[in-house]
Amino acid sequence: MVACPNCGRVLEDDAYFCKFCGYPMREAQAIGGNLRNPSELRSVVERRLNAIRDKDEVALQDVLDESVYTKFDDWPPFTLQDSKEAASNERGAYKVMKDYSYEIKDYRDDVVGDVGMAAFSIHYSGTIRDRNFEVDSRVTMIMKKSGQSWKVAHEHWSRFPETRQRRRLFG
Repeated sequence: MVACPNCGRVLEDDAYFCKFCGYPMREAQAIGGNLRNPSELRSVVERRLNAIRDKDEVALQDVLDESVYTKFDDWPPFTLQDSKEAASNERGAYKVMKDYSYEIKDYRDDVVGDVGMAAFSIHYSGTIRDRNFEVDSRVTMIMKKSGQSWKVAHEHWSRFPETRQRRRLFG
C-alpha cells in the first residue's frame, strides 16, 4: 500500500492513478522512487502563512531561502521584490496588521527532484491600519530542498478579479 502524494489517501502498490483525486502515481514513483510524505510542502506553506498571522519574523526567516528568495505580492508594490525588499515590506505590514486569518482551498503540490511547487487559492482577512480587509488570491510557492528541509525560493500572489471573489470560491 502507498499514499497518494496529492491527497494522502491509501492506494494499492500497483495503482497507475489515484482513484480519489486522479494524481498520476506512476509518474510520482518514477520521480522519487519512494513516495514522499504528502504533507512536507503543505507544512512549509502553513508555517509561512502562520508566520504572517503570528507576526513571527524568526519563523519567516526559517522558512525562506533568503539567498534566492523573490516575491510578487498581491499588495503594492506589484513588482518583483528581492529577499531584502520583501522582508522589509512584510516587517512593515506586521507593525500595522492585526487579526489576520486565512483559509486554503484547492491545494496541490508536486516535487521534481529537489524542487517543489505548491499552488492553492487562499481567502485571507484581517485589519491593517484600522481598516478591515478580505482578499481572495491565487498563490504559487516554489521551494527547494535544503538539507532535510524545504525552503521557499519564490512566491507569486495574484488576486482574483472582484467578480469571482468570495461567492464562487469561499461562499
